[in-house]
Amino acid sequence: IDFSGFSLIRFGLCFLALILPTTLMGGTLPVIVRFFVRLKEELGGHVGRLYSLNTLGGVLGSFLVGFALILLLGVKET
Repeated sequence: IDFSGFSLIRFGLCFLALILPTTLMGGTLPVIVRFFVRLKEELGGHVGRLYSLNTLGGVLGSFLVGFALILLLGVKET
């Protein structure tokens, strides 16, 4: 197997490992909106707030996990 074949296999494995969690994470906002928004008149404001909170949670989670793993495992293991 040459380098390009190895890279293609590695890409495929990464894709398979990430497709389910990313799909599920992307599906959280519609579920949250359906749960919290009761009236059509409230839709715009609530969706905007929920979207911003969802995005903020993703950003904070990424930073916290990234920095926590670096602190816990060290630079060489991460």
